[in-house]
Amino acid sequence: MTAGSTHTIWFADPAGTDLAKVGGKGANLGRMTQAGFVVPPGFVVGTTAYQSHIETLKEKISWILAKINYADANALEESVKQIRGIITGADVPSDVAAEIGAGYAKLGADLFVAVRSSGTAEDLDGASFAGLHDTYLDIKGEERVIDAVKRCWASLWTARAVSYRKSQGFTAFPSIAIVIQAMVESEVSGVMFTGNPINTATDELMLNASWGLGESVVSGIVTPDEYIVSHRNFKVLQKTLGSKKVEIVRDPAKGSGTLHRDVEATRSAQFTFTDEQAGELARIGARIQAYYEGMPQDIEWGYAKGQFYILQSRPV
Repeated sequence: MTAGSTHTIWFADPAGTDLAKVGGKGANLGRMTQAGFVVPPGFVVGTTAYQSHIETLKEKISWILAKINYADANALEESVKQIRGIITGADVPSDVAAEIGAGYAKLGADLFVAVRSSGTAEDLDGASFAGLHDTYLDIKGEERVIDAVKRCWASLWTARAVSYRKSQGFTAFPSIAIVIQAMVESEVSGVMFTGNPINTATDELMLNASWGLGESVVSGIVTPDEYIVSHRNFKVLQKTLGSKKVEIVRDPAKGSGTLHRDVEATRSAQFTFTDEQAGELARIGARIQAYYEGMPQDIEWGYAKGQFYILQSRPV
């Protein structure tokens, strides 16, 4: 945490790996940055910011929670919708808003950023909150960034997330941090498993790659290219061409946010990477696995202008 900052923590800060302050995603990005991997720069709006925001809202939220009927899906959805409205409708405390604005300005004026939820219970043994909370891509402008932060906070209160917390015995008022990170306008992106999840071979890496931003692969809306790479010499052992019919790209009309675009037939029929590029990415994956003491990793990555960027790494 830099001097004068109460609620924002940069990836490179010593506190950038503190799970309680920056959440699972933030802590992983902090570790990757501090270990010297190529991670797009950014900072975390810490858990104290969310706690400050909802301090005066807890009474209203508690009243709604006490009346929730978890057995009635429609009633549950209506209740959590009310809670989300309370959170997004309230003004962010002025000190929190000022720190978010200062952090965004430090990253770069009018920079496109990703705003990602980072839960404190993410990736813990026996619990997985992956995919439960929101992410907003290609956000530009301080006002839109602060609005995206509020929407990420509110995503703690979806029917799915609330039901999951109750079933797992988690607190009714969990903490959440928010990652704000410079966007990589990826030409190709995807996920990499440093062990083969199909046949559980630990001497193989599996890469899934598609055009545009990686949300298309993570969300499962495309069939990506698949590369199986040897851990021993980083040679491609097998590759399968994916259809890659859609890509997620920056919305040029709005100047913020993303859109889904059809991929032309010629690009759809091409492999995203050469075998050499796949080998280069696999080497990075092997280094990340070694950094995590040999624990196989699930890695999100992007590729732009000849450079691979690590966007996330978590244990498989």
